[in-house]
Formats: sequence, C-alpha cells, structure tokens
Amino acid sequence: MKNLSTFKPFCCLLLTAYCLLLIGCKKKSSYDPLRSVSLSLKSSSYTLSADDSSTATITATVEYEDNNTPASGLPVGFSATLGTITDSAITNSNGIATATLISDTISGNSTVGAYCENKYKTLTVEFLSVGEGEEIKISSLTADPQSIPANGVSQSLITLVLKYLDESPAPDKLINFSTNLGIITQCDTTDATGTATATLTSADITGIATVIAAYDETVKDSVDVTFTVVRDTVPASIILYSIDHTSIYVKGVGYNETSTLIFQIRDASGNPVAGTHQVDFTIQGGPGGGEYLYPDSAMTDTLSLVTTHLNSGTKSGPVTILATVNGTSISSHPIPVAIVSGPPVQEHFTMSTEKLNLYALGITGVEDLITAFVGDTYGNPVPDSTIVWFSTDCGIIRPGSEITSGGTATNTLISCAPWPDSGLFYVYGETKDGIGNTIRDSIRVLWSGRTILTLTPTLFTINDCGWEDFTFTLHDINGNPLVGGTSITVSADVGQLRGDINIEIPDIQSGYTLFNFSLHDEELGDILAPENCKVSVDVTSQNGNASAAAYGTID
Repeated sequence: MKNLSTFKPFCCLLLTAYCLLLIGCKKKSSYDPLRSVSLSLKSSSYTLSADDSSTATITATVEYEDNNTPASGLPVGFSATLGTITDSAITNSNGIATATLISDTISGNSTVGAYCENKYKTLTVEFLSVGEGEEIKISSLTADPQSIPANGVSQSLITLVLKYLDESPAPDKLINFSTNLGIITQCDTTDATGTATATLTSADITGIATVIAAYDETVKDSVDVTFTVVRDTVPASIILYSIDHTSIYVKGVGYNETSTLIFQIRDASGNPVAGTHQVDFTIQGGPGGGEYLYPDSAMTDTLSLVTTHLNSGTKSGPVTILATVNGTSISSHPIPVAIVSGPPVQEHFTMSTEKLNLYALGITGVEDLITAFVGDTYGNPVPDSTIVWFSTDCGIIRPGSEITSGGTATNTLISCAPWPDSGLFYVYGETKDGIGNTIRDSIRVLWSGRTILTLTPTLFTINDCGWEDFTFTLHDINGNPLVGGTSITVSADVGQLRGDINIEIPDIQSGYTLFNFSLHDEELGDILAPENCKVSVDVTSQNGNASAAAYGTID
C-alpha cells in the first residue's frame, strides 16, 4: 500500500511539477508569450480498478485563445492525489500532451490536474475495489459536429452507447451528462440498443467544452467539442501581436538596425475582425537621428495581422510607435523600442570576480572567472563583439575576449607562477572609448594557503560560578582569511560556551582571523567535585581541516 503521509496539497504538486519541467526541458518551443492559451483535460477512463496496475491516459489539449489553433512545444505538468502519474510532457503539433495514470491499491477518488502557462484544469478518476460496480462499459461516446460557433445557440448532438462486457446492449440505464462550457441536457435513459443522447448548446465565448457522460458514477467517458470564433467585421481595438526586437542598434555600427512589429485588429469580443483594413503607422517620439517606419501604411491579412519595420537612425534613445486603424480613432497603446549602442565609457566599465578568495596559493591550475561589465553613456550594454583586453599580476589569463550579449566579457584566471608575495594581487581589464582612449579597471584577488589554527590558553581551571576566556586565530601563512564557506565549531564537554562558537566565513579578503569565546560554570554552589573538561575548536575548510583543544576542570 502506498504511504499517504507524504501527500501534499494539490496546487503545490501542480506548481512543483511545472517548475521542474521548466528547468529540465530544453526542447524548442513555438510558444508565443504575447498570446493567451486555453487548457482542457480528459481521461480515457474515469474509473479504474484499485489494483496498483490499471491505467488511464490523461490528455491535455492546449490552444491559443485568439484563434483556437494548437499551441505546440509547451510544457505541461501533471499531478494526481491518488495513484501515480507521469510528471510532465510537451505538447505536440496538435497542442496535445499526454500522461499515464496508474491506479493505487486504495479505493477512492483521485484528483488529476494539469498545469500550463498559468492555466490549470482538474478531473476526477475513481479507483474501485476489485469486484465493485457493474460489468458495464461505455462502448462509444461521440459529438456531431465536434466544432460549433460560439454564439450561444449552435448545438452538437452527444451520443453514448452503453454495453455489457459481453458486448450486448445495456438498456434502461440512466446516463448523466455534464460540461465545463456551454449548456447540455442533464440526463437520458439508454434505449434497447444501449443508446442515450444529449444536446450541447454552445456558450458565447470560445474554448473547448469537455462533455462527461457517467453511468452510476462508476463508468465515465468524455468527448470534446470546440466552440469557434464568431468573427465580426467592425474593428474595436488594435493590439501589438508580436515584436522581434525591443532594442536595436544605431545605424552604421554593423549590427541589427531593424525591429519588426506585427499588430492585429480585433472586434468587441476580442477576436480578429473579418475582412481587410488599412492601418497607419507613426513615430510619436524618438531621438531624431533619422529613424523611420517602413511601410508607414499597410493592409491586414486574413488573420487581421499587419506588419511594419522600425529602422534606426544615427542617435540612440527611446522610440514610441503608434498603429491606427485608418478612418477611425482606434489606435494601439504606444509601443516603446530602444535604439542603443553608444561606445564604452569609463563610468560604466567595471571588473568583478566570481570568487574574492580562492585556495590557490602554490597550487597550479585553480580557476576563477573574471568578468568585465561594459556600458555606453546611457548605461546600455555596448554592441556585441566589443573587445576587452585582460591582464594579471600573477597567474595567467587570456589577453583578449569578446563581449557577450548583455554587455559582459568573461575570462578565466588560472593559478600558476608568478605567485603573489602576500597572497593579494590585481587583474586588469581595458577597452577603447569612441575616440580611441583607453578605459581601464581592476579587481583584487586573494590566493590563500594552508590552514593555521592557534588556541590559547590550552590549560584552564574554572572555579564555582567562574569562567575562562579563550582566543583563537585562524588564517593562512600570510595572515589572510580562509576561503568562503569555511566553518568553525567550538564544543565543550561540560559548562556553557558563549561567543564565536559556530561561524561560517564569508568570501572575503580581510578580517575573520581573530575569534573569542568563553566557557562558564553556571551551576552555582554545587557540592560535586570538579569535572574534567575538553574544549575543542574544529575547522572544516578547502584550505585544510584543522582542530585545536584545551584541557581543564570546572567546579
């Protein structure tokens, strides 16, 4: 039997599965983050034997809400409150992701859920004890048609055929129908052929209606009916559908100078309008360096989409673009695009290191990442492939590196001769500004050595209700602190310790080398003989573990 003590709330299971999937999945997705999606959920069976082996296929269907087209390449997380289920899956070209639910040995209802892009759905699968329920099955469940307009009046006929396991019809059985969208006949009784029917009436919103047919709550099945967009010809709004670059480079630097913007005209219900419409594009504000839109006017396509391109000029700065439906007052929200990429400047050139303190003194081959951050006068990242030259007082480092996307260049410092006399030295980075002047910065690095630990006093006597003060030093051969993450623990056989007794050293280049603590007798007036006591200082560090001890008595 499975242990239910580890059960967690359902929503946490959904969120955990989804987050793990986002971290682990690397599969290319066609998902457009500017478009909302809808999610529906169904099971191949709504009852399973509680035998720890019966299975049902759980199907999640993900579609874009604006036109009901499949959303492929999206991660879907699955969870179940009883039994086991596939953690996650990726939607295929039809927007479908599937998981396998395996029954438990415990009878009861399992709440099965799917989570995708802030949408989640649930359904219930019942695990029946062996022998429970009639030997009846749903032979078929169909919808005709499977797609109807979302106008509140269109209908689809739902037909169920119920049979015994020997394939003979199961007449005079009450069937209950339900739907998550639209309106449906609530129940019907099977005829002599085992057939029952219900009428599904569409809602006035688009989506996927999942119709569930159930006999006696133990035999269930479902079928999906799509409520499609009813497109109007009257524009009500125009929105930004997609943009490939929210920042472009100034003209003439050899990098991308164009951003493509696609807009969509929608009706009062939020659906793409029917027919073609002219859209005019304007720049409301810009740096005035010759930036322009092409074309400045265009006609919408069959999905009511229309495209223009922003081309940069010779000045950097923000640009605001507006799309207006010709002959109307309907306009988009102002769309901002940044024109960036001035040359490097000294005030935005900074060096950093991954580790300030490494256990590398006298050890060849220890690596540390050195990063240069380079921006223009506006604080924007400079163009990709801007060169930064690196040099070092100790060890070795590559002399040059290219700026990566985002205005950073990273190089690897490797420990070797020459070694720093005090353990401290500098690594340098430099580049050129727009007129060829050198821009330079540096970062200090510490290579620390082996652990040296000293404790005083090493012998002590503590009288009734008295105490003893202790001091210990912890550093390397140059008196520098040990690496970040070094842990210090002080313990005593008897008495009460106070002070620096449980410490973790941060990643630093100075301090954290001198420590103090005290040992107290807190049993005032006891008549027992003095007790022997050992005080221990234990250090765990990359620089080398170490221990020191003091011995004495406590009255």
